[in-house]
Amino acid sequence: MILEIGFNIYLAILMVIFLLYCIKDCKRPKNFPTGPRFLPFIGTSWIIPAKGMEYLIPKWKNKYGNFIGHKFYHKKLVVFCGSQEIIEGLKHPNFQGRYVSEFLKQRTHNKALGFFFADDETWCEVRRFALRYFGTVFTKELENILHDELLEEFGTIRSGDIHQIDRNFMKSALNAILKIMVGVHRKDFQSEIDEMIEKTGKAFAAGRPTGIESVYPFFSGFFQNHLFVDAAHSLQKFLKARLEERKKSFDSLDIKDYTDAFINESLKELQLHGKVENFTDEEFLSCGTDLVQAGNEAVVNTVQFILLYVAMNQRIQLKLHEEIDRVIGSNRYPSLNDKTNMAYLEATIHEGMRINPIAPIGAMHRVTKDTQFREYFFEKDTLITFALKYAMHDPEYWQNPDKFLPERFIGNESLKKKIITFGLGKRSCIGEVFSRNFVFLYLAYFFQRFSIKLPQNDLPSTDPILGFTNGPKPFKLIITKRERMDE
Repeated sequence: MILEIGFNIYLAILMVIFLLYCIKDCKRPKNFPTGPRFLPFIGTSWIIPAKGMEYLIPKWKNKYGNFIGHKFYHKKLVVFCGSQEIIEGLKHPNFQGRYVSEFLKQRTHNKALGFFFADDETWCEVRRFALRYFGTVFTKELENILHDELLEEFGTIRSGDIHQIDRNFMKSALNAILKIMVGVHRKDFQSEIDEMIEKTGKAFAAGRPTGIESVYPFFSGFFQNHLFVDAAHSLQKFLKARLEERKKSFDSLDIKDYTDAFINESLKELQLHGKVENFTDEEFLSCGTDLVQAGNEAVVNTVQFILLYVAMNQRIQLKLHEEIDRVIGSNRYPSLNDKTNMAYLEATIHEGMRINPIAPIGAMHRVTKDTQFREYFFEKDTLITFALKYAMHDPEYWQNPDKFLPERFIGNESLKKKIITFGLGKRSCIGEVFSRNFVFLYLAYFFQRFSIKLPQNDLPSTDPILGFTNGPKPFKLIITKRERMDE
């Protein structure tokens, strides 16, 4: 009897402690942004979708304001919605950390490696190296690489045929990336690369990792075969084989691509410090995975969205043809030097990146130290994400934001600065230079050679396929050759 009474008292104490914890867990911290109600243990995670969160932003913003306070299981999370707040937040020095979950580390050798999900000194070093390489060596080679790739790709297009525009339409993007990264062509490893791209497509379409495994390390072991991890490992297996081959033939006097440049930095570090800390093989594989996956997704989806909107508006296509004929003509090939004289093509690219951004919600940032920002207090390790699409559709700054209007950028430099597709500041996308240059050259070559229109009675949707990144739904185009120089 006494034991039973003791057990009941003990149970009652546990229940009281549990209830007090639940009450505390549901309480919103002082000076923390308003938002949906917290539930015990899971916070607001049950209403944070793996994909399509951008469609909830207008409703949340109207109800809660420019900052929306969430609780992602036990992690505080703030969604920035106001345009100016997003721009300031992206640049804020205390908001440049990354949240690296145990689940995400499974794709990078159980360490915080690569460009996207790391923020330590090694990240700074490899990022600086990549920016130097892609900003100098790579840019000089881009035109030659794309020239060959685009002429080969466009040479397979039969004039007047109806073409399916989907993930298989543009092979030139991945070919260019592989050439720049590891010096190989897709056709040399067709089956391996096709498998990698298929896995990457499925992984990105699955959306962001928002399950319990992305916060609580214990659960990560139950998700070893997640698509996101599997796609990374498949690509790393391919990259590792190329790295080992290159090490055997490496010549410091003949730096052919990113792989050679990375090996060279590794050897310099070894010679200088007696060991390799930053430019390790694992770092190469992790950075390479980020560059190949994100680079291909960004340029393919951006180009295809622009082709879709142009096909739906022949007035825009006529202006593009007029500008290309006037600036480039038909007797030479496009060049990056033409950018400064092609305001309408540049405006069309800006508008394509604005109206359906590939990453409508920015990757999570982490607050690196306690910070007062505007009227709110952001505790260290609070997570932040940015509603990039909303910022580029905010009716306060954009007239008719849902219409595709390249003219809005003509002569309006201040508006161009509000295109934040690639982010801003220290964590801006490493592939921005490549993406912008690739999209420009692809479209200049394409519209120099072709006209496009939609098949009759086949009006496609401009709604994207939702995922970790957004891309256009497959659509059809009639592509017709224009009269121009012989190849």
